[in-house]
Amino acid sequence: MLLENFQMRTIDTGEVKIRLHYGGEGPPLLLLHGHPQTHMMWHRIAPLLAEEFTVVMPDLRGYGDSSKPETTSDHATYSKRAMARDQIAVMKALGFEQFAVAGHDRGARCAYRLALDFPEAVTRLAVLDIIPTGKHSGGPVRISLQSSGDGSLWRSPTTCRRE
Repeated sequence: MLLENFQMRTIDTGEVKIRLHYGGEGPPLLLLHGHPQTHMMWHRIAPLLAEEFTVVMPDLRGYGDSSKPETTSDHATYSKRAMARDQIAVMKALGFEQFAVAGHDRGARCAYRLALDFPEAVTRLAVLDIIPTGKHSGGPVRISLQSSGDGSLWRSPTTCRRE
């Protein structure tokens, strides 16, 4: 059975209901899936991470068993900012004011927005398969890209801080 040592829960954020699995012990780690996956994309790595972290794996709004609200003409309902607010509400409901976050694809964009909008909450950031782009409010953010030696790049997780 997948994720057998994890608990399933649905959290009402006030805007949407977010379905998630969580488990493990240690510092909190939020894992955000990409498109078109759900939180189940993490099923192979989550048990290993749960040996050292409390792993939280939600379905983003619009995915899996989370709410699928009506969209608006400006698409704000499905913006990365709205999804980031969801994750802050989820983590607070689980008792976590600060946490590390890793995201893949769409989840990485959400994680990046979360770190920009809520820097006091994000202790570490890892984004997979994206390079952070675009403008943001709140001043400059230092970005450090590092090479893995195979041609891929990643953003240093310790540099997501407002200067």
